[in-house]
Amino acid sequence: MRHKTIYLWAFLVLSPGFLNTGSMAQKAWTLEECIQYAQDQNINIKRQDLLIQSSKSNYQTAHAGRLPRVNAWASHNLSSGKTINIEDYTYINRQYQDGNLGIRGDIPLFEGFGVLNSIRQQKFAFQAAIQESEKLRNSISIQVTSAFLQLLFAKELLQVAKEQHNVSLEQVESTRIFVEGGRMANSTLLEMQAQAAQDMLIKTQAESTLETSRLQLVHLMNLSDITSFRISHPQELVFTNSPLPDPVQLFQIAARDLPRIKGAELRVKSSEYGLAATKGLLYPSIGLDGVYYSRYSEMGVNPLDPVGVYTKGQQLSDNAYKQVSLSINFPILNQFQTKNRIAQAKITALDAKLALDAEKITLRQEIQQSYTDARNAWSKYLASEDAVNSIQQSFDFTKEKFDAGLATSVEYSVSTSQLIKTRSQLLQAKYEYILRLKILDFYQGNPITL
Repeated sequence: MRHKTIYLWAFLVLSPGFLNTGSMAQKAWTLEECIQYAQDQNINIKRQDLLIQSSKSNYQTAHAGRLPRVNAWASHNLSSGKTINIEDYTYINRQYQDGNLGIRGDIPLFEGFGVLNSIRQQKFAFQAAIQESEKLRNSISIQVTSAFLQLLFAKELLQVAKEQHNVSLEQVESTRIFVEGGRMANSTLLEMQAQAAQDMLIKTQAESTLETSRLQLVHLMNLSDITSFRISHPQELVFTNSPLPDPVQLFQIAARDLPRIKGAELRVKSSEYGLAATKGLLYPSIGLDGVYYSRYSEMGVNPLDPVGVYTKGQQLSDNAYKQVSLSINFPILNQFQTKNRIAQAKITALDAKLALDAEKITLRQEIQQSYTDARNAWSKYLASEDAVNSIQQSFDFTKEKFDAGLATSVEYSVSTSQLIKTRSQLLQAKYEYILRLKILDFYQGNPITL
């Protein structure tokens, strides 16, 4: 029994499924993987994909408007009582069976180009729906990138807090030795312990910020398992103060390539053809109709053989009726419905143009803001970097003075707080600048990567 247990355990450990489960639990997500997963799982994107299918169906339906309509029918009746025998138009009072069948078809030849314009309307609506899906995907990409960088920032911020807390703990021990040796008062030790407790609080807050940032990214990805989720930290985030793209040229590129603008332009075209299709109701319509009809009855009599059997097939052949007609309908008055529909279509077309203008204005403002934010973030980064170098030297000097008994605990605490603050500001400026660069790259049509 013991050997069987060992064999079973070895089988489970060495099996691919077992190893795969462990590897998935330890998976570190890259930014690209987070973006792709978030796009695949996003409910709004899935709903938009359904709208794409619906728009495609509308497009196919509009195309089918050029095809003829054909309907067939057949009936078999069992009748009794007094009625007219349509075979010889005499009254009868009996039970009998009869039936008929036929087929009718019609095809529109001209409807004021309404069918053609409806096809174009639905075509551009279908293409706009596709662009709307891409717009949602781009939005998810930006949101996930922002959350991913925020999580990286939170991780580094926690590391800074841990390092500072460790320094404070070491300083507490050094102070304790000084107090025991009579070089410092016990109140100094209490003050250093209070500083260590304050740094511990900062570390705890950093841990809370890290968890909040992690949850924000997980929620954007719609990931169910959050316990084992972790991201892959890039080995080195290299960035320089390279010349930023000109906002005017950047807008021209974005307005040409971004789905949000393409979709709005396609909506304008769709609404314009919708208006043209509606105006087609003002024109006469021309249609071609055709019908084939025949009947049979058990009371039918063959005029060529009155005493013989008149079969159903013979009756259908003899009673066949065919008709082809060309019809023209002139719209005269329909309770002003056409006029009102045209007015509504004009409003829809105008609204689509205004929506396009608004989208371009918003895009231009976003690019200008991103450009300004990138410049400010770089300036803030340089200032923070200088501040960290300066305050780090000041902190080292204050620490040396404190260890020599030439500086008070208050001076040490103030220097510590300044160092933590400036290091945090440097990290914040660093990731803010990286995010702004990624957004500017996105507007240029470049994929978002780290």
